[in-house]
Amino acid sequence: MLGIVCLAVGLRWFHLGAFDLWYDEACSAFLLDHFSHLLEDYHPPLYYLMLHGWSRLFGSNAVALRSLSVVGSVLAIPLVWRLANDLGGRRVAILSALWIALSPYHIWYAQEARGYAWLTFFVTLAVWCWWRWLGYPDARRYYWGFVCAAAASIATAYGAAWSLAALPCALVGVTERTVRRRMLRPYVWVAVVGVLLMPLVALQGTAVLRGWFWIPPVNAVNVGWSIGEMLFGYENASWVEMVLYGSLYVYGLLAVSRARRDVAWLLLATSAIPVLLSIAVSLWRPLFLPRQLMPVTVSFWIAVAFGAVHGWQRVAPRWPVVTRSLAALLVVCLAHGLYHQYADVLPRSKPPYRPIFEYVRDRWQPGDLLVHTIPMTVYPAWYYGDRSVPCGKLLLRPSADGSPASVEMFWGFRHTADQPITRHATLEELLGGRFQRAWVLYGSWERDGTMHPDGLALRRWIGGQLMSTAESVCVGDILIERYDRSALRAGVS
Repeated sequence: MLGIVCLAVGLRWFHLGAFDLWYDEACSAFLLDHFSHLLEDYHPPLYYLMLHGWSRLFGSNAVALRSLSVVGSVLAIPLVWRLANDLGGRRVAILSALWIALSPYHIWYAQEARGYAWLTFFVTLAVWCWWRWLGYPDARRYYWGFVCAAAASIATAYGAAWSLAALPCALVGVTERTVRRRMLRPYVWVAVVGVLLMPLVALQGTAVLRGWFWIPPVNAVNVGWSIGEMLFGYENASWVEMVLYGSLYVYGLLAVSRARRDVAWLLLATSAIPVLLSIAVSLWRPLFLPRQLMPVTVSFWIAVAFGAVHGWQRVAPRWPVVTRSLAALLVVCLAHGLYHQYADVLPRSKPPYRPIFEYVRDRWQPGDLLVHTIPMTVYPAWYYGDRSVPCGKLLLRPSADGSPASVEMFWGFRHTADQPITRHATLEELLGGRFQRAWVLYGSWERDGTMHPDGLALRRWIGGQLMSTAESVCVGDILIERYDRSALRAGVS
């Protein structure tokens, strides 16, 4: 167990500060100094409170902010080992802990300044305490352990509700009616925590109650891609991995159901049912987000470990060559996932934001304005740029005539009575008067010169109103162009 934990620490600490904070992480850093803007977020406050205290001790650089997630991810591994050991014994526990330690998906969120690693820890702790209290009804510490862990998980991410709501489905494997009633009692306290959070949820209604606007509607392709990303850590996983791990998962559930029906139902209730609940609700309002379902991966890998152990015991004596070949294939799949994580996913998913804003900062003059045409650059600009400079954000989707319907104004992220953090304006107001030059950031710029259609439409519209200077540079997938007010076309003031 100690060796697996040391391996997990090494993999999660490797390259921890190699990449810049991206939008979500910079948003976490922003909320440390602007906690009142939590109402504009879609997460409960516990992780931000933990990060606030952590940053006071270790600083607010990228490594310091991300290291809190490393701690949560590493602490989850002994907990997974303990849960799997209670369910299936030592071999299942070792394989389960090893798969979590090597999982690219868990490594990804262990290296991100967001609360999903802690969400996984708290939900896993709640499931373990719930299972222990099922077997030891007189041990009240497990009862209150479940209540506290469930409350902490909901206060970390609302996605914990999927796993907690699905957990009672495991009682299908319990025959005694009195036991079923007893296991539902702690949910009274969980409901109390949910009620206490309802005012915050209502205030965050734009993002939560109305559905997160950037989550696409559910369909077979979207769900399949998301589940593949959640289980294997990256999109477009090979069919070999899907068939291999999927077969072991199904076989593990079937094998354990023959001897322990309650264990099989627990694994099913905490791995598949939360996903199905999320998909069902998303048919009404898109809320299917893989990282909010991250805790289900723990039960998935425990079931896979059951399949591997039972398969080895049955197949190895009869077909040793087949068994060794499958074991070698598992090792290759794990190695491929880790290589893909460090060589492709991380460099591509975390753009170099620091050089973008260093480039603008080195050329900044009084009277300049920074304009964002994509949300992804707003919070990194605050983190890596000058936090006192005025900046604006154009809406991503233009109106029917190609012009942006409105502009959101950001005045250096300072929230005062005479300078609100956001207001609507026109581009003429944005550039008129006090601003002489505008640095405009476009996203999704590829090396072959293509861009997202919405970004191209905005660029054409801005180019029709302003004369672009020769200063244009591409950093990563962000295109930076400077426009001068002195070059305004006739008819625009």
